[in-house]
Amino acid sequence: MAFNFGRLLSIVKAVAKTTVFESAADLALKRVGEEITKHADHPEEIKKIGAELIRGAPELVGAIVKGTEAEPLVDPATIHRTPEEQPRGA
Repeated sequence: MAFNFGRLLSIVKAVAKTTVFESAADLALKRVGEEITKHADHPEEIKKIGAELIRGAPELVGAIVKGTEAEPLVDPATIHRTPEEQPRGA
């Protein structure tokens, strides 16, 4: 079973809707853990998940903090925004 990189984006979108930092962090880690567990018997897939987490770390962190008390502590460019939330001209 191949890891679908779009799954990381779905995790980001789900987490970005959570407004309490602790809950967002728990949800993000749980969802990522589920993906790792699902592919535990496939070392090459685990490596792909790891690479995607490294590449997507800023976006995942942005999703975790979006709308929480921690949002001002991260680079605004990393905050996950829906198309409707994008500033004009972005």
